[in-house]
Amino acid sequence: MKYLAIVVALLVLSACDSGGESEPEPGAFESYTESQQQALEKARELEGQLQEASEKRMNDYE
Repeated sequence: MKYLAIVVALLVLSACDSGGESEPEPGAFESYTESQQQALEKARELEGQLQEASEKRMNDYE
């Protein structure tokens, strides 16, 4: 469960805008969305690993 909280925190941080800039740099939006996509892919990967570990742990108790 701790890992899920970390993943959620990373997703929230990646979704936050840095702010403070009135004019975005050219191409900034593309790199921002690319960063979000990478964070989302990593979160999905970690979620899968967490699910596998949880299932393995449940099987160990049986």
